[in-house]
Amino acid sequence: MLSQITGLRQILLLTVLYITDQGAYLSVKNQQFQVYYQGELRIKVPVSRVSNVVLFGCCNVSHGAVSMALRRRIPIMYLSRPMIWKP
Repeated sequence: MLSQITGLRQILLLTVLYITDQGAYLSVKNQQFQVYYQGELRIKVPVSRVSNVVLFGCCNVSHGAVSMALRRRIPIMYLSRPMIWKP
């Protein structure tokens, strides 16, 4: 049904990558953003699926991840402290 509605257009769902753990590290490898926390790989997300990166507090980003984001025009937002979300 969905393919009938969209025709030949492909629907691509993009992801905002939120990094909230203090001391987390964002890097890139094999066209995937990788988030490490305390030396352990926590998540891998294909770069093609990321629309924005939001870093809360003290997080580190590798030169390669910044370079990839710049090439793909993916904004990286640095926020100074963790935010409290209220519905």
